[in-house]
Formats: sequence, C-alpha cells, structure tokens
Amino acid sequence: GLMMKKEFPKLKCIAFSPPGCTLSLEGAKESENFTTTYILDDDFIGRFSISSMNNLRDDVLDVFARIKVPKREVMTLANSKDLGVDDVATTISKYLHKPGEVPRSKFYEEMERYLAVKKEKQQEDIQLFPPGKILHLVKTSEESFEKRGCLSRVKYEPKYKARWAKLSDFQEIRISSHFLDDHGPINLAAALMKQAEAFDVLRKKRRMSVFRSSILTSSVVKPCIAKDHFEAIDNFQKNGIRAERSVTNELNIDRGAAALAALKET
Repeated sequence: GLMMKKEFPKLKCIAFSPPGCTLSLEGAKESENFTTTYILDDDFIGRFSISSMNNLRDDVLDVFARIKVPKREVMTLANSKDLGVDDVATTISKYLHKPGEVPRSKFYEEMERYLAVKKEKQQEDIQLFPPGKILHLVKTSEESFEKRGCLSRVKYEPKYKARWAKLSDFQEIRISSHFLDDHGPINLAAALMKQAEAFDVLRKKRRMSVFRSSILTSSVVKPCIAKDHFEAIDNFQKNGIRAERSVTNELNIDRGAAALAALKET
C-alpha cells in the first residue's frame, strides 16, 4: 500500500490479522490514513515481533523459576476454560511463588546468570507494529446453547466488542486457550459478521440494494439499461463469456453512477 499510494492516491487497504512486525512506527502511522486492520482478540500473529518474543521468553523463564508444583499440573490448565478474574489470583498463589520469595535452586541461579549476561549485551530491539488504523475485536463473554442432533452437546459461541486500538496495545504476546485460534480466518470472519449484524450493516446494505434496484428500473434509466442488457446478450451469444463479462462491467459502472446521482438528488 505504501509503495502504491503515490501512483494511486485514492488507494484504500484492508488488512486481516497482519503480523505485528510489519512496519516501523512512522510507517504504521502513515498507513493509518488509508489502511484499516482487523485483529481478533488474542491473535498472536498481530503481536508477533522481536521485542514481544524476547519478552515472552523472559516471562516463561520467570514462571519456570517461580513454579511450586510439577510442570505437568500447570499444563493441565491449557485444556481448561479461561479463568475468571477471581480465579486468577487464587491460581497464581497456588502454582507460583511470589517475586522475591523464590527458593534458591540451580535453575534459578542459572537464570540469574543468563539475565546478567543478557543485560550486559543488551541491544535495543527494533520496535515494529501492525499497519493502519486497528479495529480490535475483544472477547467479552461466551454464550452457550445446546446443539441437537445425533450427538447432542453444548456449544460455546464467543461474543466480541469492537474498539479502536492503539499501536502500543500489540507489543506483548498474550497466552490464552484461544490465542492460536484467533488467527484463523474463519473465526475472524464470523466475529466480523456478528459485528455487522449488531450494527445493522447487513440490513442497511440490503435496503441500499433494493433502493438501487428501484432506481435502475425507473423510467429515467430503464431504457438505457435495457438496451445495454440486450447488447450484452447478443455479444455473449456471438463472442462468448469474455464479451459478456466486459459489457457486464460497463453496465455495473453505469448503474452505480445512476444510483449515486439519485442519492445526491435526494
């Protein structure tokens, strides 16, 4: 988009779940004028960068050093439902030592040495960001319903709330039970469809389509459209599908211009 913007000043871009290491801060801010980005909840690709991976590595090492119980018990949490706010504090105190109260161990001493060496050789990470103006779909809750059939079971459908996010919101990778699934295009498409339904976008689009159809069949534009339509049929019969596509494109342009003119008059 940035490379094509000079040649096409009216260019508009839409990015679905782009990597968080796409552009520098200056490039990301410049792309906000013509790019809209959609990121679903905890999507890890939208937060992926050198700095976020370094932070994730350090956080994992810190958890390993503070853990109280065998690691297999912690891994069982990955298969559980997301914890509520009240459950988080209880779970942390059950599985992890508080910072500063970690018993000395060989692993802890090796980690301290690693952090000291890392600090000495520390080079400032290049900060990278996702492109454009970011619409973040945040998971707020789940509604359950029973799916009946041969195998009756309870299905959970997440609910999302859309918000305009800051570039700084995607500098940390968030680990959750769905941070991989949130990058799936099917899940993002379903969430966007729900938002469209919530804001009545689909119904407005259908009303616009009906209105446009009524405009195009009015006495003002109907003769011209009918003539072009019959010419399209003749060309299709003579020259095949390629000619039909060409004339159909011209018809769509004429119809769009007629609809816009009618809207301006109203």
